[in-house]
Amino acid sequence: MEDGIQAAQAIRRAGIKVMGHFVVGLPGETEKTARASRVFARRHCDYAQFYCAVPYPGTELAERGRVNGWLREADWTEYDFPRALLDLPGFSAERAEVLRRRAFVEFYFRPEVVWANLRRMKPREVLKRLDFRSWMKG
Repeated sequence: MEDGIQAAQAIRRAGIKVMGHFVVGLPGETEKTARASRVFARRHCDYAQFYCAVPYPGTELAERGRVNGWLREADWTEYDFPRALLDLPGFSAERAEVLRRRAFVEFYFRPEVVWANLRRMKPREVLKRLDFRSWMKG
């Protein structure tokens, strides 16, 4: 975590915006680690994306999920970042999806972020973005 903080600070000092990418629901994930990722994003990133872990067939993650009984049966349409397909011990797929959405909302619905984004948009663009809630639901 400390390395990430130092890297983000160095990037900002160089005048570059920090973009964070966070994966929820990897083996070892807990409520505490998911919260720490959300806090890190809010404190150290200018932009962030939050994903559920996707255990694509043929990957080490899928094999681990299969061997340990964590992997849910799913068709190809469900292999996308808003969907969690791993029921980890003490951390269900449903919980991973809830925490991914929460992270996104907590990050992008902060007043300073909303205001900064609105200031950069033209009025017509603002109207187009009003329907992004349907996208968020996945």
